[in-house]
Amino acid sequence: MKRILASFDRYKYWYLVAIVLIVGGIQFLIPTPPGKITESNFDKIEKGMTQTEVEEILGPGADRTAHSERVGPVMINGIGHARGHAPQVWKYWDGDEGTIAVRFADGKVLDKNWRPAISLWKRLKEELGW
Repeated sequence: MKRILASFDRYKYWYLVAIVLIVGGIQFLIPTPPGKITESNFDKIEKGMTQTEVEEILGPGADRTAHSERVGPVMINGIGHARGHAPQVWKYWDGDEGTIAVRFADGKVLDKNWRPAISLWKRLKEELGW
């Protein structure tokens, strides 16, 4: 028994590394539920839908006021105001497959955009010109 314990003490860090690798590998084998941010859900969004209807499909969106596009002559906290026009706000949904951006005016969909995710490997190849 002493021999086994002495052997364990000598290799305890390797045993720990092996356990971490095994547990990490098992995590990749467990299927994860599909996300809501997909191109098929993007296709379900139609012009004129309310923000509530869009959030039923995608879940709650995020305002990115720091990255909003300018809409009209005045931009206040990411909300564009043009004379005679309703305030317009972009909401964003990020997922593993890509990003969905939806522009709302008076709480209804005015425009939408789908940007597929690019893998790290593909980005690296593009940056290096391969």
